[in-house]
Amino acid sequence: KAVKEAEMYEEEDKKRKELVETKNQSENLAFSLEKMLKDSGDKISAEDKEKLQKAIDEARKEFETDDIEKLRAAIDKLSKENEPIITKMYQQAAAEAQKANADKKADDEVIVEDPKDKKEDK
Repeated sequence: KAVKEAEMYEEEDKKRKELVETKNQSENLAFSLEKMLKDSGDKISAEDKEKLQKAIDEARKEFETDDIEKLRAAIDKLSKENEPIITKMYQQAAAEAQKANADKKADDEVIVEDPKDKKEDK
């Protein structure tokens, strides 16, 4: 009897597990994005921060559903909305790092004078 019940509820259990995992994924995405917003400081413009926070807030409302397809759609939507903002942030960080490296290399260059030049002055 127990085996039959287990088989009977197996599909339902799989769906429930999938729903829980998808809800966790959605919350992790929202949490990660909010943490990134807080940690980014001035690396993200105020306009982009506002846009991303609004997208997170809207997604969180959509994450309250138990419809797995709506959850997945909300995750995809939030991912697509944050992608250009994050890409821009990383591009700016890379450009700043490149500039810092170029400045460091310029500071590290040693100017070597040719001794022949000094002899000719005499």
